[in-house]
Amino acid sequence: MSALEQRRAIARRLSQYKLQYAEEEPLNPEDLMLSLDGKSAGGERFLGYYSPEGLDYALRAYGVYQELSKRGFDKLVLHLDCRDPFAQRLSLFDGERDNQHLIHELLVRRRRLRFDAGLGPILADQSFEFLAVDWICLQNPRQSFDLAHPRLPGQTRPGLRMGALMMDLIRLSAERLELAGVSLIPAWLHNAVMYHPVCRFLVPAAEGRLQALIRDLVLPQGLADASWAVENGLVQENGMDFAWFHLDQVMALEPRLQGYFRSPDYQAQVKTARLSHHYQLRDMPPGAKLSA
Repeated sequence: MSALEQRRAIARRLSQYKLQYAEEEPLNPEDLMLSLDGKSAGGERFLGYYSPEGLDYALRAYGVYQELSKRGFDKLVLHLDCRDPFAQRLSLFDGERDNQHLIHELLVRRRRLRFDAGLGPILADQSFEFLAVDWICLQNPRQSFDLAHPRLPGQTRPGLRMGALMMDLIRLSAERLELAGVSLIPAWLHNAVMYHPVCRFLVPAAEGRLQALIRDLVLPQGLADASWAVENGLVQENGMDFAWFHLDQVMALEPRLQGYFRSPDYQAQVKTARLSHHYQLRDMPPGAKLSA
């Protein structure tokens, strides 16, 4: 049984009652490994579904606290801000609620996408609601960058190597909310590569370009150097200066969406883009470095 299947089995045991249950009085921090910051700011449920106590219960059941405890984080603080339905924020802190102690931050919303004929007949005139991930941060606030933990663009602290677990939980949340999938717009090349095992670019040409970038840059240079090269404007695409593209990457859960990504037309367009795009590093001065 895969890790996702194990987590899905846990999800089946998490009842709606447990995930939406809310105490009338603030929870006693001494009774919890994770102390809740009272009720969620704004008094609403996270994504219109989860109570603070329900999220605490779910994070415990999925083993998130256990994984963080293995990394030395035993005094966790959860904060939810649900005041804005278009920017629902979940934050986990190491003891104190400030940026210096931030472990995990997730900014999500429900997002409806309508498709025209531009993406082909399968999605033409279709409308789907997604769990949109606008920001995700997972970091070790106690650790500094070193050779074993190189800095990536956008990072202020090294990661925790828990990305696969968190992506599974995002997926399971979308399934529980009966959404068509998860949508992300990766800010940097390394984000797109990390999401790629479970996500595809909605536009087939963008998916083909990513696959070509992996082939020409990520595999030979390594993920950190490749991402820094793109960030620093050191990459050429078919002989021209290349800038990163900010487009939707999607984890498809709805059958019609899954069919779109499996369709011969999508696959053919991806292949055409992959074969017609080539990436190389620009000439660099002696001694220059790709990374920061």
